[in-house]
Amino acid sequence: MLMWAGQKRWMAKGKNSKANKKDKGGSSKGSDRDGDEEEAVDFTAKIQALTNDMKDKMGDSVKHFLSEAGQLKTGRADPGILEGIKVKANDAELSLQHVAQVTTLDPRTLNVNVFDPDMVKLVDKAIRESGLDLNPQPVGNNIKVPIPKTTTEQRQKYSKMAGGLAENAKVAIRRVRQNCLDKLKKLDLPKDDMKRQEKEVQTLTEKAIKEVEDNLKKRQDDIMKA
Repeated sequence: MLMWAGQKRWMAKGKNSKANKKDKGGSSKGSDRDGDEEEAVDFTAKIQALTNDMKDKMGDSVKHFLSEAGQLKTGRADPGILEGIKVKANDAELSLQHVAQVTTLDPRTLNVNVFDPDMVKLVDKAIRESGLDLNPQPVGNNIKVPIPKTTTEQRQKYSKMAGGLAENAKVAIRRVRQNCLDKLKKLDLPKDDMKRQEKEVQTLTEKAIKEVEDNLKKRQDDIMKA
């Protein structure tokens, strides 16, 4: 099992203490060694748990950004535009994905296939009232959604909005980093080990932020090229 330097020093110190006890007719070596190993494993498990939790939360921040940025209009038929729409039915709000399938008919038209014919009017209303300035056209169980071409001014606006969403994601990622560091400090690790953990946390933070920035550039390119 891999051990950080502090664990090795702590265990070595424990061994010296036990040797002294042995000279004085001390306790059993086997039970003391087991106790050392259990505490070392406990520290390793805590560090790993904190790291995994940080990765999950940073990943959630990236996913949230991708979801929100995907809903910005590009002037092309992108199913992601409708992803955030909620359909009100029977005093409940359902995600559009739960009641219909959204596909692309052509570069300027989306098709929403509603699973339940009784839900067509509700889905149509949800799209109209979504604030996306869309004019859905119900045809049987399907709803055609023409995507209006965006103006230069609108594209610049949506590109700026994407930048704002990316900044929010980066702030959330840095908040997760700080929370992880605060918890690591409470473990009272040796100085060298704490520095190594801080470096790993920073590496994971930079990786998550780069993922946001790379996807922002791609999304802004899509918006401006529409």
